[in-house]
Amino acid sequence: MAKQVFYYPRELIQSDTSLPVDFLSEKEHGTYKHSIQKYPAQLINLLNVDRNGSHFFEVLQLNQIGIRTVTIPELFSAIGNGMDVSHFYVDGREALLSGECTYKPNRFLAEQLRSELQLRDKEIPYVIKGLGIKPSNHTDAHYGLEFVTKHAEVIPAPDFHVNNNGRKFSRIDDNYTIAFDDNGKYTLFTDNDILSRLDLGDDLIAFANDDRLTNSIDDSRVVVVGTEGTQKFLERA
Repeated sequence: MAKQVFYYPRELIQSDTSLPVDFLSEKEHGTYKHSIQKYPAQLINLLNVDRNGSHFFEVLQLNQIGIRTVTIPELFSAIGNGMDVSHFYVDGREALLSGECTYKPNRFLAEQLRSELQLRDKEIPYVIKGLGIKPSNHTDAHYGLEFVTKHAEVIPAPDFHVNNNGRKFSRIDDNYTIAFDDNGKYTLFTDNDILSRLDLGDDLIAFANDDRLTNSIDDSRVVVVGTEGTQKFLERA
């Protein structure tokens, strides 16, 4: 059994509440693989990601079937409590929407978010959590998917503005403010006019400009989190 690592949300730091986190297990990956069989064949191919890999739609599907993955602030808390992700890229379950989306494959999804979530101010970057996915027959749906926004949570995130691209920082907090620090070990890479996922790279870089939502590499991983006492998060392959 692998060592458990706990993250402590800042608002609970004075309480006994903690959540175990770890990399996606074989069992959880098997549950994921089974869940995507309901999709049309072309989407099964898109969503068929190895356990040693990760892309944004996989992360959203995992959350949609009840396998809760980390947010980027939760990942920073886990790292601060001893979790080692230094050799991997880890995707958060958040999307970042900033300005006009100029990357054509993502434009339909960006326009869907702005319309359904009424995000009219294009000067402010928004972090969006709680998204799901479903098949789409829309002619502009490049991936054959659209978002499910019923449970979406929108957080204005001005610290992710392109003006902060390349700045050093020490952590990202639960409200998506960034603790900028000239001596920080992390570097923020962000951009404007994008729909991007948020991820943390093995070279101590936080990416908020990865608009290739289906890009998956061998050294990317999914990190899951669950309430203490939930068996599937305590038994690790």
